[in-house]
Amino acid sequence: MISGQNTGQLCEFENTFITFDGDKYIWSEDGKDEPGDLNWRKADTGAGYDAYLMDVFYATNPAYPLSINGDTLFIQDCSETAYKYMLVRR
Repeated sequence: MISGQNTGQLCEFENTFITFDGDKYIWSEDGKDEPGDLNWRKADTGAGYDAYLMDVFYATNPAYPLSINGDTLFIQDCSETAYKYMLVRR
């Protein structure tokens, strides 16, 4: 994971990686691994349209894909701050 941002903040992530494997993922941060399950469901994004949400990373703020550009995936969470994350395949 490279960064996360919304209209007021930009966070850069160092030593944070997400490994996707089928319907599982592993969030690795500063040498600690946290595995989890990917759960996809179609629901309202809060931005005026439905999308397939990933119940992943933060249980209360699912995320949905915005776009893929080459090896870069952009996702946004469904929180009040509407954080957008940039993930780059390695």
